[in-house]
Amino acid sequence: MENKALHDKLDEFLEHRRLSSGGYAEITSQDVVDLNHLISDVIKAKCQSDPDGDYPIDFKIIDRTKFEPMHFFPVEYDHDKTKEKRQEILEDHLSNLSIAMSRVDTAIKVSKFE
Repeated sequence: MENKALHDKLDEFLEHRRLSSGGYAEITSQDVVDLNHLISDVIKAKCQSDPDGDYPIDFKIIDRTKFEPMHFFPVEYDHDKTKEKRQEILEDHLSNLSIAMSRVDTAIKVSKFE
C-alpha cells in the first residue's frame, strides 16, 4: 500500500473522535474493523511476509465494551535459549495457565448462582 493511501486511511479513521461520558467512549463494530485493517496495513507497509504469507508482527484488537481484556501475555520461543531463559519461559507459560484457570474458576462460580 502506498504511504499516501495509508495516511489517508489513518486520517479518515481519526476524523470522528469518540468521547467518554464517564465510562468507555462509544465504539462501533466498524471502528474495530477499521482499526484492525489499519494496523494490518501498517504492518504490511513496514514488513514483507514470509513465503507462507505470515508477517513477523501479530496483534489482537479487543473491543473492551464487549469483551474482557486480554488475560494472557506473549511468551518467547524457547529454542536456542539458555537453561535459565527456558525456565523463565516455562514460568511465563505457567502464569498464563494460572490466569486462565482463575477465569474458568470465576465463570464456574458465577454459573452456580444462575
